[in-house]
Amino acid sequence: MPHTDPTRGVSLPPSAFAAAFPFHIAIDPDLRLRQAGSSLLRLMPGLVPGAFVPDHFRLPPPHGPLAFDSLCALSGTVVALDATSTSVRLRGQMLHSPEQGCLIFLCTPQETECAAGETPDAAASLAVTAEVRASDANPPSRGEETARPLLVLLAVHDPERLRGAALALERAGAQVHPASAGLLAVDMAAQTRYDLVLLEQQLPALDAVEVALAIRNAERLAEDEPVPVVAFTADAAEGFCERCLAAGVTHCISGSLAGHDLWAAGPTAAPPFSWWTMPLRSGSW
Repeated sequence: MPHTDPTRGVSLPPSAFAAAFPFHIAIDPDLRLRQAGSSLLRLMPGLVPGAFVPDHFRLPPPHGPLAFDSLCALSGTVVALDATSTSVRLRGQMLHSPEQGCLIFLCTPQETECAAGETPDAAASLAVTAEVRASDANPPSRGEETARPLLVLLAVHDPERLRGAALALERAGAQVHPASAGLLAVDMAAQTRYDLVLLEQQLPALDAVEVALAIRNAERLAEDEPVPVVAFTADAAEGFCERCLAAGVTHCISGSLAGHDLWAAGPTAAPPFSWWTMPLRSGSW
């Protein structure tokens, strides 16, 4: 049996690293982009290997211009980089790798605070929120055990289905924060501690798998307990549920949500809502 050196590290080829860490960028000492994660490249099409990083990102105030030495000084700390041409903010940990001769930024995409309420997706979500609140002006009273409604982040792309699903969840006793895009869902999950996150498979910019990965990355960075995440689709591609579970999704549903007990396959250490099921009868799903 060949001898294995326990001190020898494991190295990944660039393609495998990009797939394993879909939200990362590697920066050379001359501030050129060496590589980036597959999901980040899809989110920002203009970002290509060899690009001059300061053309695409800047440090938010009070930091000065991007410089390799100043970024190295931030190694091991939480850092934010704002995109220069979009509302995307990357937030994560900067790591200096002298062996690789580069900086590796493991990050989660969010929207910058100044743009957080100004995108079409955010506007559509706010419109759904207003309608749901108006329809639930006199919610039914619940018992003492259920005094606090379940706080749910619901991400569905189509506005009509988002509206129908949010109304059905509210009638079931939940408090719903709707999102119509993946990046918006990631941003909302970073700002609010939800009891449950529901993600439709097909979302703009980031799909359910990528949103789940971003949420889990942010939780690890903040050392938060993982929130239950359920991904669902009525038309699942082959391997969808496997990809979801590998990304940290708690439960994957192929087909309608109606009649599912979302806690049945969830964590045993769930918050005190294990009694709660989804008595949905809406045809919007």
